[in-house]
Amino acid sequence: MLEKQDKYGPLTAKQANTLMRSLRNTRKAWGILNDLLEIGRSEAGCFACSRFLALTSLNQALKDAWRP
Repeated sequence: MLEKQDKYGPLTAKQANTLMRSLRNTRKAWGILNDLLEIGRSEAGCFACSRFLALTSLNQALKDAWRP
């Protein structure tokens, strides 16, 4: 509604503030939920550790870019 006011009609300042506050709180709640899920997975041992080798990935990307 904030981004499509031309479609749904203009918002009053109070309505816009309420929607912005709701959006901000929703994003905070989403972050907390993801943190809790990550903690739960780590406590359960459900995570995969692997090393990221940037040089290997870069070489592969360059090879893929130069293929005809």
